[in-house]
Amino acid sequence: MTTLAREHVTAARDGAPEGARRAVTLLAVGAILLTTPSLWAAATSVAPPSQHGGAADPRLHGALLVLTALSSALLLAAGIVATATRSARVLRIVDAVVLAVGSAVLTGIVLLLNGISDEGVLTDRAATAFLQGQPVYGVAWKSLFAGGKIALTPTMSGGADYSYGYPPGALLLVAGFRAVVGHAAAAPALIGVGALIVAVVAAWLLTPGPWRSLVTTAGFGASMLPNDARAGYPAVIALALLVPVIAAWHRTGRDGVLGRAGLLRAAALGAACAVHQTAWFYVPFLVVGVWALRRPEVGGRRALLVAARYALVGAAVWILIDLPFAVRQPLQWFEGILLPITQHAIVHGQGLIAVTEYLMPGSGAIAWFGAAQAALLLALVVLLALHPRRLAVALPILPALPYLLGTRSSADYLVLFLPLWLLAALTVPIGLAAPEGSTAVATWGAPRPTQRTRAIVAVALLVPALVCAVVAVATPSPLAVRVVAVATSNGAVQSATVTASNTGGVPIRPHFLSRAGTHPSFWWHVRSGAAVIPAGGSVRYVITPAARGTARLIAQSRDRAVLMVLSDAPQTLTTVPFPG
Repeated sequence: MTTLAREHVTAARDGAPEGARRAVTLLAVGAILLTTPSLWAAATSVAPPSQHGGAADPRLHGALLVLTALSSALLLAAGIVATATRSARVLRIVDAVVLAVGSAVLTGIVLLLNGISDEGVLTDRAATAFLQGQPVYGVAWKSLFAGGKIALTPTMSGGADYSYGYPPGALLLVAGFRAVVGHAAAAPALIGVGALIVAVVAAWLLTPGPWRSLVTTAGFGASMLPNDARAGYPAVIALALLVPVIAAWHRTGRDGVLGRAGLLRAAALGAACAVHQTAWFYVPFLVVGVWALRRPEVGGRRALLVAARYALVGAAVWILIDLPFAVRQPLQWFEGILLPITQHAIVHGQGLIAVTEYLMPGSGAIAWFGAAQAALLLALVVLLALHPRRLAVALPILPALPYLLGTRSSADYLVLFLPLWLLAALTVPIGLAAPEGSTAVATWGAPRPTQRTRAIVAVALLVPALVCAVVAVATPSPLAVRVVAVATSNGAVQSATVTASNTGGVPIRPHFLSRAGTHPSFWWHVRSGAAVIPAGGSVRYVITPAARGTARLIAQSRDRAVLMVLSDAPQTLTTVPFPG
């Protein structure tokens, strides 16, 4: 046997081409190595922005400096070994070392840099209320947002949301952590990082050996996931719970029996839904996917029963976690967990809404973005039901696609579950084999349609979403707005005079804010002008910035500063540049 032949045999045994196998490991080494400067910066910082107050122990700084040097050395050594060894066993050890170093680096960073975001702060405050026996939902904690320390979500009605708007799973974890360990304000960050490490380690263990370091890269190498974890974002906990749900999900309910593994997947799905709303959008895809895959194998009735059991077990776990809050504050709890969906937050995101917000002068049909999002979600669920074997690998990506059509198409929603995409790609076979005797029968029991028919059906399913999106983008705003004058003093905007004419057929209540760059300001104060513009009417307004920082930013960025005028009933957006 030649040397080349022996190399091919070794690669085949390892389950991956030798060059690709080493490249996967080196990619993880490089990705984690790029995070070590953040650890070094935290360790050498004189006054790290710690949320829990007080100066950090100098010994901790010293320990983290040692960890920085040790991590860099281990990663470089791992890279050398990965390129030099021919042993698959040694490569597996290197992959484990890289995973451990990535976990250690992230833990070291959060010990000093644990500045939590608005979601984390609200979760911590809700946990405090829970521990003190106070109401959690329906309470406005405006003091948390005083001074602009954390981000605030303005709503289309001219107000903002100050209350806790997530399911209670995350706050229960934070409350339990604080009750046992302490570290009050840092608890959301520590739990978030712990959840990310659990998610990555679990996905790593569930992934075939040669490709495990891809999971390490996806979880620790990209900055967004570690940043969300350090910020205490509850969706990171949901990510950890969804790992066993997505791994080899196509096996759920095999032979018409849910089994122990299926029960575990259902329970984890229910727990994820009790933590964050993003997990909700996986439910229809998973339930329909289980039914569609099992139907050709065991028949319609047994497939429906196993999918129903899967859904009921998940619902039972979800309800069990929420039950104390649902019993104590039924209306407030229900409104609270639906808040991100029903709050009518102002438009923002990197999806289709950006066309209306940045490239066009607004839209008079903002609500149609939500309709397009719902229509696309429904279409994708039906497509999965029609083509379960072909779309099985893509299942964790499908729920992300409708976010592009929403009014809050934040990148976090799109890529937060990236490790799940990778996990499905590595544990679910592409083009699942059809069960014996089912080659001539489609999922629905009818004769299998032709490729042309399937293409026509797919396009027809997507048409409603496309129509709604076109209406949302193409409908002009009923408001004609013009900035007449801008008064400045000492390099800051003092006031702006604005005229607004309502060309529509219904009265509009306008609200004003500004944007100079990516993030909008808070609402400007209306000093004069009617609260409502009647149909066909025109009103002259004098408005002033809500904050001194906004006033300076507008004055300094006049060439790219924009005034945004929003209304909630109907939902409209009008944008107009400030005069140069």
